[in-house]
Amino acid sequence: MFRAGDSVRGKGTVFTNLVDNFIDLEQVGEPILTSFVPGIPNSACPSVPPGLCMPFQPFQYVNVAQARLSGVEMETGYDWGAGFATFEGSAINGKNLDTGMSLTTVPPYRASATLGFRFLDDHSLVVGARFTAVGASPKNVPTATDGGGPLPTSGYGLVDLFASYAYNDRVSANFSVKNLLNKEYTQFLNIEPNPGITVKGGITIKFAEK
Repeated sequence: MFRAGDSVRGKGTVFTNLVDNFIDLEQVGEPILTSFVPGIPNSACPSVPPGLCMPFQPFQYVNVAQARLSGVEMETGYDWGAGFATFEGSAINGKNLDTGMSLTTVPPYRASATLGFRFLDDHSLVVGARFTAVGASPKNVPTATDGGGPLPTSGYGLVDLFASYAYNDRVSANFSVKNLLNKEYTQFLNIEPNPGITVKGGITIKFAEK
């Protein structure tokens, strides 16, 4: 604590779990060419011009007889009235004990730091920034690495801005800029890339209370 009135909080967890019949995602068969143009059947894909068909990898959820999940999760925060800083992070490893391969659905390492400041006498205006770092997904997983599969994904870092203003108990506004640096990235287990820079704003008006 740097001065009277400040507050600090923290929480951490270290764990190892053995799980029977863990539900995971696995590749089924080989990728197949699939048409996304009306009137062209999938059977015609090998003979049509490139770009009219795309590979599609079938997947299904399966029960892993025995899996091990181990890792660490933590969060901490410091608040000095006129501002606040928080940090959150997680690192989880998942392993199929029968095959020795990594579990597909266990998320990659992730860390996030937020810094915010409160303005005006009643601290009704809040402005801040958040940085998020996400590691690459495991490579030794039983899913496709190309041909339409959702893995692997590369690591990436994002910068977001946010602001909010509470005019009173009934009227408030918010504003955010996500992916400020227009980073190209694909979120874990997604096939398509995520949106670039995104700006949002909103006003909330409460007309009645119970």
